[in-house]
Amino acid sequence: MKYQMNRLRDMIKVLYPYRVYRNLKRIFALLSLLMFILMIVFCFIEPEAIRFEEATDLQYAYMDIDFISQDHYQGYYIVEKDGYCYIYHQAEDGLDQALVYLQNGKNHTAKVYGVPDNEVSDDVLKGLIPIFNQIYSDPVDTIEELVYYTGYQYLDHDMTPNAYQIGICMVFTVVFFLAIWILKAGEMIYTRRFSPYFANICYRGEEQSALEELQHPIHAFYHLKAVLLPNYLVCNHPVPFMIAYEDIVMIYERHGLSKDTRLIIYDRDLKKKTILSASSLNFKSHEEMRMLLSYISEKYPNILVGDTRENMSVLLQMKSLSKQ
Repeated sequence: MKYQMNRLRDMIKVLYPYRVYRNLKRIFALLSLLMFILMIVFCFIEPEAIRFEEATDLQYAYMDIDFISQDHYQGYYIVEKDGYCYIYHQAEDGLDQALVYLQNGKNHTAKVYGVPDNEVSDDVLKGLIPIFNQIYSDPVDTIEELVYYTGYQYLDHDMTPNAYQIGICMVFTVVFFLAIWILKAGEMIYTRRFSPYFANICYRGEEQSALEELQHPIHAFYHLKAVLLPNYLVCNHPVPFMIAYEDIVMIYERHGLSKDTRLIIYDRDLKKKTILSASSLNFKSHEEMRMLLSYISEKYPNILVGDTRENMSVLLQMKSLSKQ
């Protein structure tokens, strides 16, 4: 029986997407929040700087310099260390006191921090050529000649130290946030597609409780493709269907000419629905249908079980009263 219940639970999946969408949305929401928090943390935590020569792109680095140019181009300076010159970027007029002293000859060395970057634009390099020529006796005329001395890589003081980590967190935050909306759209599409089958419980707003009950069925009918929950009857043949027992007014089986048997109910609105079908080729499905009706008849005396003359008379009376 346990095996059949597990197989049936896998087969029916009447409200399975609700659980999937709900859990995935929660997971992605938590991951998105975690990435956002990490992004904020990385904005305020300054990592340990490594030597500029050893650093790669987007690693926080430092450089001991013994010269910085008086002039700059859009915040780009020529700096020197042990006879080698480099490009250093810091916001215009944003030099700290140590660098100002170095410019004025009051300091012999200074330490600058930043993030290495390999993309100095040609416009910046052109603007640095006259500054370079003011400093050194060997003038340069072209970008290629300047790059021969400075290289393309420069140290950017204004770039966030944890730019790489922040960028990764930002990307994943956006990805997870978009995933939440994609899942939400999928949930809406699923709900719209199957809402007619769930109309008997959706009006109550009980999808969540029904989903929880689906994990613990009382009786499972594998061949009939139906399951009895504590408060709901679930079917998957011919269409997915779920209804609370208290919304069932009458339930009975109808035999066709082909010896197939259909299970028919009248719901709280006295509407007739075919919710199950037992094939004539599957004897066990007929036996399970009798077991299902027997269980409902025993546990729910208020439900009219069987299309007897007495039950049909009561049903007709209820219909007539509903029209008044």
